[in-house]
Amino acid sequence: MAATVMTRRTLFAGLFWATAALPAGEQSRVQVSGEWCFVKFPRGTPNGQVVLTLHGAGEFVDGTSSSWEQQPGATRLMDALLDAGFAVAQSNSAARHGNGMWGNGETQSTTAAFVDWLRDRYAFRTVHAVAVSAGNLILTNLLLSGRVTFDSAVMLAPCVSLASEYRCPGGINRVRTLSEAYGFVRTTCPGDPVHDREFLDRTAHYDPLRRVLAMNDSDVRAAFGKTRWMAAYESQDPRVPPEENVKAFAARLERAGIVVQVNEMQANTHGSQELFVRYIPEIVRFIQKDGK
Repeated sequence: MAATVMTRRTLFAGLFWATAALPAGEQSRVQVSGEWCFVKFPRGTPNGQVVLTLHGAGEFVDGTSSSWEQQPGATRLMDALLDAGFAVAQSNSAARHGNGMWGNGETQSTTAAFVDWLRDRYAFRTVHAVAVSAGNLILTNLLLSGRVTFDSAVMLAPCVSLASEYRCPGGINRVRTLSEAYGFVRTTCPGDPVHDREFLDRTAHYDPLRRVLAMNDSDVRAAFGKTRWMAAYESQDPRVPPEENVKAFAARLERAGIVVQVNEMQANTHGSQELFVRYIPEIVRFIQKDGK
C-alpha cells in the first residue's frame, strides 16, 4: 500500500476528520492486509501522533480482543499513552497465534501496510513504536529495509538475534518456530546457528544483529540514526539472553554515534508485566520528547 502524499492543508483537514470521527476514548477495529488491527484514540486532546505496538511470539490480535488488551501491564502502558494524547495501534502483523513469525518478510509487509493505512486514514504526522520480545525483530527489520520510519522506538525485553534464539535458550523450542517462519524444516533443539547452512541462508537478510554487526558506521546511522532509542530488559532473561541481544545491539548503535537509553530491571523473567509497569513513566516521557 503506497502512502498518500498530502499537502499541509489536506493533512490538517485529515487530522481534524480523524479526531472528530470517533469520540475521545473510542477505538476502531478493522482488518488491514487481511490482519486484524485496532486503533485506540486518546481520551483527551489528541496530539496527532500514534504509537504502534508490536507484540511478540505467542500473542495475538483478533476481531474482538488482543493479548495486550488482556494483560494488566500492557493495558496500563496503553492507557498511559492514551492519557498523554497519543493514539495506540496494533496489528496481528501476519503472525500466527503461538508463533510470532520472527520478523520474516510477511510480518514486515503487513506491518508496513498498517503504518501506511494509519498515515493515510487518520493523517498521523508522527509514528512511534513500542515493541516487546520478537516484535523487535519486525521493528529493526523494517528500519533495515527502509520500509517504515519511526520517530522513536522503545524496545522491551528485545529479541534482535535469530541466531541467539536458534540455540533454544530457556529450553523453549525456537528451532521449530523459526524454521516455520523462514520456510525450512528443523525440529531438534538446540539448533546450531554457526554451522546450520540452511538456517544461515534462509535468515541472512532477516537477522538484525548479524546484519548490523557486519555494517559500517555510516550504514548503521542511515538505518537507525533518524530514530530515538530506549530499551528496557530483565537482567537475567532466560529466554532472550541480554548479552546476545539488547546489550550487543545497543553497543553497536552507540559505536556508530547513536544514543540508546538502556534500562535494566533486576529479574530472571522475560517480558514480564512488571517490566511494562516499572517503566511506564519513562516510556511516556521518552516518547513525549518528540511531541510538538
